[in-house]
Amino acid sequence: MIRAMPTLADTVEQVLRVTEGPLAESPDAPISSTPSSVRILLAAGEDVAAYETLCPYLYEIDARPSRDLGRELREAADAAGAGPSLADLLLV
Repeated sequence: MIRAMPTLADTVEQVLRVTEGPLAESPDAPISSTPSSVRILLAAGEDVAAYETLCPYLYEIDARPSRDLGRELREAADAAGAGPSLADLLLV
């Protein structure tokens, strides 16, 4: 059976769910507000902007999803036409 590839929005939401704690606990206001900012972007259909907002902050605070989820994020970003280089930051 062929598994449907998750959309960028689905994958960003998955990554956000597993990294929300460290983001919210950051003393840096832009980083601690990332979960709500990303969800607002996702709700507005701005999947690429949500991805571009989330990844650099996760990299900055060294909060990475599992390697498998990171690869899934990279694939979803590439399929959506977003540069996969931001997801690559999380795979290092």
